[in-house]
Amino acid sequence: MRIGVVLLFSFFSFWSFAQIGDSTVAHFSYRWNTENVFTIHYADTVQNSTPNYLGEILNVNLDVLKQAQQVVSIHNGDIYRFWIKVENAQQINLFFNNIQWNNKDYLHIILPELNQILGAFSSKFPLKSTTLLPTNIVIIEYFKHSSSSSAAVLLKNIGVTNKSSGSCMVNVRCAEGENWAKQKNGVARMLIPVGNSLFTCSGTLVNNTLQNKKPYFLTANHCIESLNSNDFEDIIFDFNYEKISCNSVINAPYQTLVGSNLIATSPSLNGSDFALLLLQDTVPSFFNPYFNGWNNMELENNSGVSIHHPQGDVKKISTYTSKLSSITINNGITNAFWKVNWTRTSNGFGVTEPGSSGSPIFNSDGLVIGSLSAGDAGCENLNGFDAFGKFAYFWDKSGVSNDKRLDKWLDPTNTGVKFLNGLSYDFITVPDTIYTGASFTVRTILPINSFGSILNEQQFEIEIENNAKDLYKVDLVEVASGKVIYQNSIDVFLFNTLNIELETRVSQGVYLLRVYNSKELFRKKIIIQIN
Repeated sequence: MRIGVVLLFSFFSFWSFAQIGDSTVAHFSYRWNTENVFTIHYADTVQNSTPNYLGEILNVNLDVLKQAQQVVSIHNGDIYRFWIKVENAQQINLFFNNIQWNNKDYLHIILPELNQILGAFSSKFPLKSTTLLPTNIVIIEYFKHSSSSSAAVLLKNIGVTNKSSGSCMVNVRCAEGENWAKQKNGVARMLIPVGNSLFTCSGTLVNNTLQNKKPYFLTANHCIESLNSNDFEDIIFDFNYEKISCNSVINAPYQTLVGSNLIATSPSLNGSDFALLLLQDTVPSFFNPYFNGWNNMELENNSGVSIHHPQGDVKKISTYTSKLSSITINNGITNAFWKVNWTRTSNGFGVTEPGSSGSPIFNSDGLVIGSLSAGDAGCENLNGFDAFGKFAYFWDKSGVSNDKRLDKWLDPTNTGVKFLNGLSYDFITVPDTIYTGASFTVRTILPINSFGSILNEQQFEIEIENNAKDLYKVDLVEVASGKVIYQNSIDVFLFNTLNIELETRVSQGVYLLRVYNSKELFRKKIIIQIN
């Protein structure tokens, strides 16, 4: 059973992900320090059978700056570094109790063995917790400005997990997911800290009839039923956590938001097992999010998929090709659940596991018709079944008050619609001036949104206006690897347009565009998605 429980930075490695921060550069020169390392010996012996359990949360309660080593003094401040190693751990995440920021101070989280940097974080872009990091060694680097009178970095807990999904699962970037490319962008992994345990579930952004991109997030009640009202602020949501291709070992860049509020719910026992959350932050457009559509009619369906994060792993897809039937589980509302059996496909036999809870099930029209509640399917039981709470029951059949139903939130003007298609961010038409400086102006000549996301384009054209008749350099860096995949020089006295043919030079991913001379630098994150 499943029941149990912004703004941007770049990495130069095979693992890439984003969490709200600014672009201050870390002082990146690290040799493994064996003399000043805070080491935790993780035994990994806890046997916790609670569904959706992912790992332990270790209490450390460290005053980082008091124990950190002052490693560099520069003209306007000092750099402090604190090394942490958790032996026998595959992934860790950090939970801070309090960071007392001074206005000119900033902090980075560095993954030295992966050559990655998170941040910078500051009073403008504060840090409460990180998502799971694919390493067991991190450095907390703090820059204390010379004008700072005091500062404090209190690390409360470290989350640890060694879990991964079963071998039968199908990555969402395989052929099975090609027709669900929009829908998958709404699905996110949830990391849920509760006491000394870390739990995980899945869920999706959902559209509402105002179509205003309000960040409503649908999951299962049993994922959050043990939380108190303050705990919802600590839930971590990871978007686009998936492989870059079907059989790749490399993860695509993914992004993180922290914090939510509970809006409506129905219990897992004697109910239909749903929870509607409202994320505390607007989902930035560079996440390329999709607010999934839904159907609130109780119609049987013959085919579709579920998209989910089993065991907190990268995004997977499971396929069904037989008619759904109605069942009753856990003394819940009669026939309030869909029974589904999964089907073998070309790249595996997608089922579900703990951590898949709350994931959406889609009908053949690509609309949400339920959320995963319970079941016995798994890689060890391919013929088992799963039970999804029906969206039709979430809508208006799980209670009278507004906090027990979806219709008052997802149809706030009472239009009475029976289904609603999904929604993505709109893209503006260009040319669009994205930088104006003393020496040069940079424009794009293609569809681009305000966060620098370019979609479905095979040619990236930059126009540089001649402001100073100077020599400029242009390069394009692949964020995932740090590789410079394009480099050129432009003498704008002779010409002012440069074309970069993405079709032959780059693949889908995240890139950093830089245009610079001896006086100034322009840089912008570019997200490329080529169909």
